[in-house]
Amino acid sequence: MNYKPSSFFFFLSISAFLCSCLRSPVEQMNTSDDTSFVHIDTGVFVVFPYDYTQYWMFKNCKPVELTDKDYETIEQVLRTSIMNYNQERTRYMQTLSADDTANKFNQKDFIIDLNRYKRQYVAVVNAKGEKEVWVNCFCGNFTQESRTSIVEVNDGGNCYFSVKINLTNKMFYDFYVNGEA
Repeated sequence: MNYKPSSFFFFLSISAFLCSCLRSPVEQMNTSDDTSFVHIDTGVFVVFPYDYTQYWMFKNCKPVELTDKDYETIEQVLRTSIMNYNQERTRYMQTLSADDTANKFNQKDFIIDLNRYKRQYVAVVNAKGEKEVWVNCFCGNFTQESRTSIVEVNDGGNCYFSVKINLTNKMFYDFYVNGEA
């Protein structure tokens, strides 16, 4: 067969487009609880390589690549950590409201709605051989700077939070929400 170059490139372009569409975010449905639905939107996170000079993040670790299964686990554990945080903060808001009936408290100021956040991931293998990821979350949209370097701010309240997730054990720790100014 004799193909024209323009037809070949058109076919190649269409094939690449279709393949990229087929590689859409992973979805899984399990109705056991609110954290089991997983939709991974790669437009909401960026992955950075581990930098040994960021000793506050992890110690005695090596950088590692994340797999599709890792992204699924991150999403599930992250949602669980936020659910725990939100339950605690809702109880706190209710206590404040009961003690101070003159003020109207806005639940949005107390809880985290993950849909409002962009995320930065740094993945490592720790000294025990377990895969872990540091998840840094911030309100708003990505900027050129937040796509290329870690967002670090003082204060900012629940608009900035981070958590470490052990992907091997499917557990979270060091859940930290910034303080208010």
